Amino acid sequence: MSLEAIQPMSYQQFVNTLGDTVGQVIAVLENHQRGGWWNALQRYQYNGIGYIAGQNIRNQFHQQLVNAVVLNDRIDVANNILQWGEMLPLNQQMQDNLELSLFLLNDEMNGDLNQIFAGRIASTSKIYEMWNPAAWVIYDSYCAKGLQWLISQFWNQNGNETHANILRYPWPPGRIGAPMNGFPRLGTPRQARLGFIYASWLCRAIAEQLNENGNQMLVWQAYHIEMVAFQIGHEV
Repeated sequence: MSLEAIQPMSYQQFVNTLGDTVGQVIAVLENHQRGGWWNALQRYQYNGIGYIAGQNIRNQFHQQLVNAVVLNDRIDVANNILQWGEMLPLNQQMQDNLELSLFLLNDEMNGDLNQIFAGRIASTSKIYEMWNPAAWVIYDSYCAKGLQWLISQFWNQNGNETHANILRYPWPPGRIGAPMNGFPRLGTPRQARLGFIYASWLCRAIAEQLNENGNQMLVWQAYHIEMVAFQIGHEV
């Protein structure tokens, strides 16, 4: 089953559709030998830096991106983000689509899904996360695989593939690795868009639920969940 667009295409509709699934996905990691969400976040490493430095870098890039009012300045910031992420710089097509994509992803989906530029989604999603870290996450091979692991564990415990139409995240090919069993490799721009959006919304919903649950060591944000997924993607 491929990912399918929900109607209306909104974060609230996504959360309503999932219902208590978010809490069940949270419980997968809380009850696993990997030690829960907080411990997984503490294990996070990217190029030798932990989650606090990663959080600071995201906030710094966010400020630079939103303060860059001229397109060329935004392109420069975007290329700095890609350099940090060890990705190639924006090509001309990505530059041409940058402003429209950022506008559409300002907070909610407020336009045509097909207008979001989804080429090289592992790269462009890094820019999208820095544009609004509270709403969007990096959708690369490691984050996708970590989310696939969580979903597959949830499905195994549940006995069926609940909400596969919005949870079977396709795997953006990386330098190494492969998707979890039962999950596809990324095939089409539409699946890239839906995978990125739904993964972002799941991370956001998990963060909100963790905050509601209380007794946590920090105020969880969507990018913290992305960091956890990234770390799990390295470990599985």
